[in-house]
Amino acid sequence: MTPDFPLNSMAKEAPQSSFGERLPNPEEFADIDSDPALKVGAVRYYCSSKYWHLTFGL
Repeated sequence: MTPDFPLNSMAKEAPQSSFGERLPNPEEFADIDSDPALKVGAVRYYCSSKYWHLTFGL
């Protein structure tokens, strides 16, 4: 899974959301290559006149 996969999926499935930032992986999931590693990020989602801040891990 490439680093763009979560961003492309988010843009397709939830266009009202925006990517905030990629967060550092927890020590338990440390990896030498960040591309195939666990992807943890923050997303800002707009719904019903409110912004929601969500985190994800893939």
